[in-house]
Amino acid sequence: MYLMDIKTVRWRKARQLVEREGGISRFAERVGRTQQQANQFAGPNPTKGIGNKIARLIEQSFGLDHGYLDKMESREAADLSVPASNSVEAIRKASQAAEAFVEARKNWLTTRPQALYMVRSDLRKLMIEHDVEIQSESDDGFIVSRSGRPLRVDLHVPLPGFTIYRYESTYSMELPDVLVIPVCKSATTVGFYLVPKYVLEKLPGNTAISLNTDSTKLNNSDISKYLDNLAPLI
Repeated sequence: MYLMDIKTVRWRKARQLVEREGGISRFAERVGRTQQQANQFAGPNPTKGIGNKIARLIEQSFGLDHGYLDKMESREAADLSVPASNSVEAIRKASQAAEAFVEARKNWLTTRPQALYMVRSDLRKLMIEHDVEIQSESDDGFIVSRSGRPLRVDLHVPLPGFTIYRYESTYSMELPDVLVIPVCKSATTVGFYLVPKYVLEKLPGNTAISLNTDSTKLNNSDISKYLDNLAPLI
């Protein structure tokens, strides 16, 4: 059986984090290194291995457990999608799947504040470029001014696999004036759906809103025309 050396294991896991961050530039910013330095150990063609010091720095920067980068994924964990052949195997796989879910959710909750900050920064930049008047800002979104009237703009960054949006924010339990949902337009570009309240009110089952990014639909209603469309704010 072929076993990867520790530096290969670390590099593969680092590449997963690079992809999760949206590219080497954001990964480098996260770990406090220049893009050139990060490329040397976490790029597609690294020139040096990830030593203990850098491995621990990456884990700390991403809120991961000590030694996370050193653990090679087990073959059994990679075969969870294969049906079990007996009850013992079924119970074992169910336990592994539960552990994997808990770990993934923990990692998401750890990285979510950083993700929110970066996405909110991109949205703020977009609004400033279009002369949107920002009155205040919070983790959930913004209060902006349109023709002298304040508008509540909620930013929804869903947990992957759990895309439901409910009216829970620091503002109120009511629909926002504009719901903003970020989406990856390419490997390096983020776009925003800016869906106005009157559209949300007409959605079927609008107390729980779900986005299907593959078909650009919100509760089965097409919202493609709202991609990067700041008309609801101007």
